[in-house]
Amino acid sequence: MRPEDEAQIHLAEYQALRNESDHYSQRIDKMSGLYLTALFGIAGYLLRPDSKFDIDSYISAVEASASLTTLFISLTILNSVLLIRIVSFFSGVLAITQYCHYVIRPRLIALVGHEVLSWDDSPRMSAKKTWLPLRSLGQLLFIIVAKSVSIALLISSRHALSMEWPFLLLYAVAWILLIVSLGSLIAVGLAGS
Repeated sequence: MRPEDEAQIHLAEYQALRNESDHYSQRIDKMSGLYLTALFGIAGYLLRPDSKFDIDSYISAVEASASLTTLFISLTILNSVLLIRIVSFFSGVLAITQYCHYVIRPRLIALVGHEVLSWDDSPRMSAKKTWLPLRSLGQLLFIIVAKSVSIALLISSRHALSMEWPFLLLYAVAWILLIVSLGSLIAVGLAGS
């Protein structure tokens, strides 16, 4: 195969992977945006001026209600599944980025004889030097908020341990998924470093 043809094939592969990476990034942004919107909506509803919301009374009502307990535990399960889903998209973005940087880029450099596709090199532009830590901080804060919500809901639902076995099973599944989602976050963090 002629070097020019091989270069065109690699560029087409790079473009297809960049499009897929953009698709994953958009999914992450949409899911994160919906999540944060829901949190603000709930907080706004609970803190409205005419509200007589009392956290202690609310927790007592949850403890007295099997359906509210189920809802609390189910929310933590959904939260963990959402985080695993977001992390899977982020993992896809990392895999694409690493493939482009470590496979496609070196081959194109060898074919054309000079540096190409240098985006993933250490940042030299001040905007990228600013963007990378801000992006990481935003992701970290999102994860901390999401994990904190799950942990708070599970602690508030610990009375499920004294309920019938379906509630105990649901509670155990919620903790297992919380741990699995934490493990997936650690795995992606290690893959990205």
